[in-house]
Order: sequence, then structure tokens, then C-alpha cells
Amino acid sequence: FRLPDIDETIPVAWRIARAFEDRAESVTNVATVRSYEADIAPDADFPNATRLWAASVSSGFFPALATYPFIGRTFTSTEDLSPNARVIILSHQAWTNRWGADSGVVGRTIVVNGEPHEIVGVMPQSFVAPEGLRLTDVDVLFPALVAVADRPYDNYRRAYFRVVARLASGQTVERAGVEIDALHAALEAEHAEVQAGRAVVTPLRDLTVAGAGQTLWPLFGAVVLLLVIACVNVVNLFLARATTKRREIAVRTALGASKSDVIRPMALESMVVAVLGAGLGLAMAETAVRTLATWSPGDLPRLAEVSLDIRVAAFAAALALITGALIGLAPALRSMTIHQDALREATGKATATRSTHRVRAILVVAQTSIALVLLIGAGLMIHSFARLMAVDPGFEPQGVLLAHIQLPSSYSESQERGLALRRTLLQRVRAVPGVRTASTTIGLPLDGFGGKGHMPLTVELAPEREIEVGALNWVGPDYFMTMGMQLVPGGRSFTEDDITRDDVMLVNRSFVRAFWPEGSIVGQRIKTGPPEAPSSYRTVIGVVGDVRGANLASRQGPAIYYPDVAGLVGPPLILVIKSDREPGTLAPAVKAVVRDVAPSAPLGRIETMEHHVARSVTAPRFYTLLIGGFAGAALILAVVGIYGTLSYMVGQRTREVGVRIALGAAPGTVLRMIMRHGAALGVIGIVLGIGLAAGVSEVLANFLFEVTPLDPWAYTVAAGSLALAVLLATLAPALRATRVDPIEALRSE
Repeated sequence: FRLPDIDETIPVAWRIARAFEDRAESVTNVATVRSYEADIAPDADFPNATRLWAASVSSGFFPALATYPFIGRTFTSTEDLSPNARVIILSHQAWTNRWGADSGVVGRTIVVNGEPHEIVGVMPQSFVAPEGLRLTDVDVLFPALVAVADRPYDNYRRAYFRVVARLASGQTVERAGVEIDALHAALEAEHAEVQAGRAVVTPLRDLTVAGAGQTLWPLFGAVVLLLVIACVNVVNLFLARATTKRREIAVRTALGASKSDVIRPMALESMVVAVLGAGLGLAMAETAVRTLATWSPGDLPRLAEVSLDIRVAAFAAALALITGALIGLAPALRSMTIHQDALREATGKATATRSTHRVRAILVVAQTSIALVLLIGAGLMIHSFARLMAVDPGFEPQGVLLAHIQLPSSYSESQERGLALRRTLLQRVRAVPGVRTASTTIGLPLDGFGGKGHMPLTVELAPEREIEVGALNWVGPDYFMTMGMQLVPGGRSFTEDDITRDDVMLVNRSFVRAFWPEGSIVGQRIKTGPPEAPSSYRTVIGVVGDVRGANLASRQGPAIYYPDVAGLVGPPLILVIKSDREPGTLAPAVKAVVRDVAPSAPLGRIETMEHHVARSVTAPRFYTLLIGGFAGAALILAVVGIYGTLSYMVGQRTREVGVRIALGAAPGTVLRMIMRHGAALGVIGIVLGIGLAAGVSEVLANFLFEVTPLDPWAYTVAAGSLALAVLLATLAPALRATRVDPIEALRSE
């Protein structure tokens, strides 16, 4: 098996993809994909440089995803094979935001990554780069072979690449996996450039939505429980209406009406109510979807694309008709079975039978227990979120401003130029009124910065060990003071002189605990790799406290800090500024400094550290609000249902209450009688709800932080809140019963 006969200067990754397409029968439209960043030079309309997310794709990318430019064209086969092709395709968002949706943009030339490029197309608004391909929000597409100058992490130069393809007609994923893996093994045996291992074929849909089901199923379960509570309420309402119509139904049946004649109007009535409710629910859902999209937690793929389309409306209509029919059918059938008893009633006022009261009591218990399940779920989420927000992040976010600067690669090519830029930036920023101190870094806590994995380290005076490094970071002088991170006594931080050195480092407390638990590590010389590795030793000059890693819920683990030596770590740079005033007010001055010192450097996000911390808890906050909203709605429905049911039951017992009062019963006795009945239903529902919640709360385990699914606080607060709500819902009907006039009650009977 040999690679396609293509120019050897073309990267092997692209030729391997062509080999897959030429030899594999199970796939077609094979395309390579890689991502990087594009720097768009200033022009007359935009005086500042801009950095956009970009991707280079081969021509098969468009038919593979069945998406094409809605203005212009795709890349030609000639451009696909040329490393010097200077053409780009814009995303719809970039076209709208930067070029005002000007259809004349096709054919225009702009400077991208220092080279003139012709815009040949604009992707449709519906195009979103699949998350499964590990692409960010792509704004610019390049031909696959366009090189990214002097970037060591270029996927093609390192031979790492991703391939996307469309299954051929009649083929399966399993068949494609076997075939592609066999082709990869043949390539690996013949060509040293091919990375060892297996070629794994996975449906793009699975990569895109992987893990989302784990999140969405508990939410769907909460929706179902809420629907059940609503249905129980409506069933209770229709049971009450059926009771009042018992005599009417009995007369109609006696006069020859068939069962269908009696059932049809009641079922139709319930369906009309259900359809009207579904229409109102769809209108409310449209507003809710728009609101929730703005609170996107980040781990739900394509949440911004979620909308109410014809499929959602059809599902809602079908669900409304089915539930409406079932809700109306049960009371109608029940009324048919007791029509003869209704004819024998001496009074003209219909009263419910014992069995009807029993059914309604069961329904009250059911909605109480289900509401408690949702309340306990909300309590668990709220307690978890409170514990999360109480976590010490390891630094002081108050008064800190962050400015992300997207440096062109030219600043990392020359250490002298990069160092001069950093020094000038810090000197100018520190001179801004209100700035206490400032520093630089290439990564931040709560952002998943740094490399992770097992790094072999050698201590000069100790045998080689291997530990798991939680993070690597390159920081400037005064970084730890600016961040409010505590240094362990006996060491020091980086100074201005350390920035030009490559023989010093700091470590965190977790590093010390894992690697040097006894004695002081300050002064020890450590290098990466085994003893024979050519890397040089660095002296540990200090130990700093731990910070949180990817988010507040994750610990950082052992971490190493190096001086921010320009030219060694690539172009990203973050200014960290400590202020004596509200840090957000410094943003205009910081922008002006950056544009003056580095006009060709696109200025990215400027935000306060407190906002950065808040973004790290977006997902738990989102799910807490969502589950809390469901629980609040469930509590309201349960209270309304209990109040309505007990009010109706008190109305049905008006004669009994009147007789009791006429015979001398005190109002307090009547009050206790009604309250006891409501409290009994509430207690039974709460007990059953606790048992049900204990059985299903485990599904929330992945959402919880330092809280168990059987957390006593959540169960106690939820049960207490529902018990209070039940008592309040029972109190109003009970008080009304104490004011019954016995004479009027007996006269009405």
C-alpha cells in the first residue's frame, strides 16, 4: 500500500487523507481539518488589528458536511493542492459584523496573517463548525495546505490531523472503522511519518453531543414530573366538574343517550383546555428558550441554535391531544358508572361519593410527593452551588482586570522584541492612574491553562521520579502579588531580572506534597526528563499556594511556574492588573496603551477577574436556576392543586359542617377537622416523596459539588418548605368552613 503519487512537498497528513478516499470503499468526500487563528490587518473601516478563529479544510469538507457558500464559491482543486493559495471563505457572522453583509465583499482582497488574500465566498448563516472536529467558532476558512508561518503547533507539521468524511451509500460506521483502521495499519508499516496507533472512526453526531445526554436526561425527567403534576391538577378539576354533572349525565343516560354521547363532550372539553394550554405554553417556551440561550452553560452543544420549529409544535400538539383525551376520559367513564346512584339522590345538589373523595385524595398525595422530588433536587443543586461559591480559588479576584492580547507571531520570533514589548506594556500600564501593580501571564486559573500529564522530573540530589503535573504556566514579575497568591515563607517571586533567565522556577504546594514532602524544596535544582536528558536544571526559588484548575470544582494539582521569557512560549499574552478602584473603569485606558504600544496586536477580551470567576460557574448556575425554576413551578402547582381540592371538598361537606355547628361544634373543632385532613394528605405525600427522591436523586450526582445525593440539609429544607405550603393551602378552606352559617347550609340542602 503506497501513498498517492502527489508532490512530496505536500504534507503527509493531506496525502494520507487522499489515500483513505482513493482506497476506502466505505467513505467518500474525505477532508482534512485543522484549526488555528487568523490576524486581519487594520484597514480604512477597522483601524485596529483583529484576530479571528480560522480553520483550514480540504475541498471535500463542503460535500462531506453538505454545506456550501451562499455567496461565492468553494476552493478549487488547484487551490486545494497549492500551499501558496491566497483565498479565504468568510463565516456569515464575520461577514455581517465586519463587512456589514455587503454582497460585494466577494472578490475583495484583505491582508490576513501578513499576506493578501482574496475573499471567494461567504458561508450561510446556518453553518456552524461541528464541535466534534474541535473547531471553535470559525470565522475564516483557508485551503487545507496553506501554511501557518513559524507556528510550532501547526497540526500538519507535527503530523497530527483530523479527518471528516461522509459514509458511502449502504455503508455502516462499523464497516468504515474496520476498513480505515486496516488502511492506517498498512500506512504505519510502510511510512515512518505515520503516527503509531489506531485510526478510530466515530460518528460526528456522537462527538458533537457526547455527554449532553448525561445533562439533558435529568432535565427532561424534571419536565416530565412537572407535566404529571399539571395533569393531576387538571384531572382533579375535571373530577369535580364530573361530580357536579352526575345528575345531568344520569338523566341523559336514562333518556337514551349512549356512552359515546356522554363521553364525547367531556373529552372534547378537556382536549380544548389542553390545546389552549399548549398554545400558551409554546408562547412561554419561545420566551424561555431565548432567555436560556443567553445563559448558555457552555457544555450543551449548539444551544444557541435551539428554537421552536414545526417539529416542536407538532410534538406539543400531539402531547396536548393525548393528555387532554386521557384527562377527560377518566372522569367521564367514572360518571357513567354511578349515574343510577345520582338518580336516587333526594337532593338536587350533587355530592361526591367516598370513592371519588378517595381518588382525589390519592391525586393530592401524588402531586405532593412529585413536587417534593423536584424541591429536593433543587435543594441539592442550591446547596451544591453555595458550597462551590464558598470555595477559596487561591487568589484574590477583587480589583483585578484582565486584558487578553493576541500577539502576532513576530513578537515570539525575537526574544528581544518580545521582552521589549512586555516591559513597555507593563511600564505604561503601571503608570495609569488607579493601577497598583501589573504583570503578565499566558494562562489563568479556572481556565484549564497549562499542560497536563505525567512529566518525568529529575532532582539533582535525588533519584528520578515521575509525578503528574497539573499545570504549567509562564508568568511575569509581580504576578503572584497582583493575583493575591500567597508565597510560602523562605522563598521569593520572580523579579524583573528573572525574565531573561531560564534557570529558575516556582512550584505550588501540591507539587511539594507530591514530590518533596520532607524538608524545604527551595534551592533544589530540578529538570524535566531523566538524568541523561539534555535539558538544563532550574533552581526552585519559591513555593506558592494552590489555585483552582479548570473550574472552582477542580483542584489544580502539582504546578510549575516559569518566567515569562519572550520567544519561548508562543504569542498569547494576558495582562493582569491590580487596581485601587473599580477595575472595569480602567479598561479604556488599558485599551489605549495596548493600541499605542502594539498597534498590530489584536486586543481580545477585557474583563474583570470577578467576571472571569463568574464565567467558570456558568454551567452549575444554569442548571441550578433551571432545576430551581422547575421546582418553583411544581410547588406553585402543588399548592394550587391542594388548595383547589380541599376547597372543593369543604364545599361538598357544607351540610355536614352546618350540622356540626348547629349541634354545638366550636369553630376551632371544625378548623382542626379540616386542617387534620389536609395535613394527613400532606404528610403522606411528603413521606412518599422523600422515599421517591432518595431513589432517583442519584441522577444528580454528576451535578453536585461536595454534596451527596442524600444531603440532609436539602431534604429537610425541601420537606419543611412543602409542609408549610400545604398547611397554608389548607388553612384558607379550613377558615372558610368555620364561617359556615348552619341555617343557610341546611336551607341550601
